[in-house]
Amino acid sequence: MRIDRERGEIHFKLTYFGPGLVGKKTCLQYIWNRTRPEYKTALQDLVPADELGVFSWEEYQERRPTLRGRQVWFELTPATLAPLAGLRVKLDLHTNPGACWIEPTRRFSLVGADGVMFVAHADPIGANSNLEALQMLEELLAEGVAYQREIPRVFCYNRRDTDGLCDLADLERDLNPGRRWSSFTISAVRGEGVFDALKALVGAVIRPLEAAPGRLAAR
Repeated sequence: MRIDRERGEIHFKLTYFGPGLVGKKTCLQYIWNRTRPEYKTALQDLVPADELGVFSWEEYQERRPTLRGRQVWFELTPATLAPLAGLRVKLDLHTNPGACWIEPTRRFSLVGADGVMFVAHADPIGANSNLEALQMLEELLAEGVAYQREIPRVFCYNRRDTDGLCDLADLERDLNPGRRWSSFTISAVRGEGVFDALKALVGAVIRPLEAAPGRLAAR
């Protein structure tokens, strides 16, 4: 959470996290494409100039403490969201496309995050990668890279518009036991459920602050 009192704004960083090739970037693209120009910044899809090219495993191991990797992000100003303690709400939506083994890039995407959208494979082939990504998320949050360890989360089970998918009950059991967090079935390509999931995450992030406005006044 970042407050800019000069501009009268409060920024929340929301990170789309999960295995590679699961639709994280596609979710952001869908949101960006369906948002009017006055409510969004340009969609950034960048790789740092000094990280262009393909690394060998040895070079990756040598450079991994400083790697940031490919970054995709933009700033969204929700038109229907009321000001919070007199501050206009801004959402900084981030993700790191690609494989989860690039740990430094995942770490960077979570630094200062206020909420996590965990996008999971609904295909049985991706079951192991879902668990690996979730384990990495838990480890990084335990290290304190985000705004707080128990930051709100929402689970998205993507590609529900295809056949041969995992049973939803199995996905919830493995990734969201006890349905502690809200979950949605989505199609990132078609956009089904994408905005519903985002609204749920924004609500989970903002509600505690609405209930305790003194937390903002003290910052």
